[in-house]
Amino acid sequence: MWEHSEADNPALYEQQVHWQRGYNRWFYEKKRLFQRLIGPEVESILDVGCGDGAITNDLCPDRLVVGCDRSAAALAYVSVPKVQASCRELPFQDRSFDLVLASELLEHLPDAVYLRAVNELTRVARRHVVISVPYREQLAARTTKCRSCGLEYHIDGHLRAFGAPSDVAVRFRGFRLGFVGFCGETYGRAPKWMIVLCRRLARHWPRDPIAICPRCQGKEVAGPRRLNRTLRRVLDGLQRRLSSKPLHMWMVLGLDRVWGAA
Repeated sequence: MWEHSEADNPALYEQQVHWQRGYNRWFYEKKRLFQRLIGPEVESILDVGCGDGAITNDLCPDRLVVGCDRSAAALAYVSVPKVQASCRELPFQDRSFDLVLASELLEHLPDAVYLRAVNELTRVARRHVVISVPYREQLAARTTKCRSCGLEYHIDGHLRAFGAPSDVAVRFRGFRLGFVGFCGETYGRAPKWMIVLCRRLARHWPRDPIAICPRCQGKEVAGPRRLNRTLRRVLDGLQRRLSSKPLHMWMVLGLDRVWGAA
């Protein structure tokens, strides 16, 4: 059995290559959806886990927008007011911002951090919280294996997957789910057992310039095994046939504070 990392990987986010990959049209579609969720009552916005500011920098030029991330390498690209801090302990007073945004943050958090981060997001939000997470991601598809130490880890540092909107919203006490939307490229999800079978037979692990092992910091991943062409065609065909119907890449949730709630 392969050993899989469920630990945080801070080194992943300090690599310059992580923030120099560029963004496609689907990313900007998601950004436009965020902008539509910013109502006239919103005067201040906190983007937690803002990364390189690709969303934050021009999210809403006529409002106060603050970026927050723990990565110094990422914050170097942020042009709006910014704070270096962990989502587990935000350095802001209660209800400091009308809207708190967390885009592609929650899936990166270990269990020990996840609930603390959710509590912090709700604590500093006065009116709204907007969340974006990968929708029904099959984590195995982006899991690779370190050539040096053999650890299996997710290339993008994702540690959890989300299905129904309630999987996320249930943790945000004092807020009600007001908006559910889906955006991004559509693609089918292969079953995990099928992905694992292909890995065992072909040993073909995903490669990406940002891949870095959370245990030994190795950059090389396990290489492919030479595979019979017929068997490869059979495996590829099975994976296509068994994949789910195409689904959007991201799920976006808008949560509104329930006034009078603690």
